[in-house]
Amino acid sequence: ENGHLLDVKTTTANIHDSKVGLMLLALLAASHPVIKKLLADRGYRGDLIELVRNTFGMNVEITLSGSSDGKFIPAKGRWVAERSISWLDNFRRLCRNYEDTLEVARQMVIIAGVAMLLNRLTAN
Repeated sequence: ENGHLLDVKTTTANIHDSKVGLMLLALLAASHPVIKKLLADRGYRGDLIELVRNTFGMNVEITLSGSSDGKFIPAKGRWVAERSISWLDNFRRLCRNYEDTLEVARQMVIIAGVAMLLNRLTAN
């Protein structure tokens, strides 16, 4: 809803998001059982939607990017996640893959998420 990180899963670049998405959803379902609705892009269509519904009791809504008369229209709700991910690029350690292990890369994303949250708290 507000773009805060709930959990992070890092993988090698040759694994598609939709393949690792199920692993991340298992983590989220265990740690945040109140989540019942997910917004996803077209990469998550197909059997994954039904599998997530049956396994975790979550509904996956596919949001489509749109345009009208050549003008960009942000996809409903998905812009929050896209914005938050783009904010992570402001952290130098995350703009390139400098880490030796996937776990260190995961921890760097978590540290950046905590820093963003602290910045929002101190701005108010």
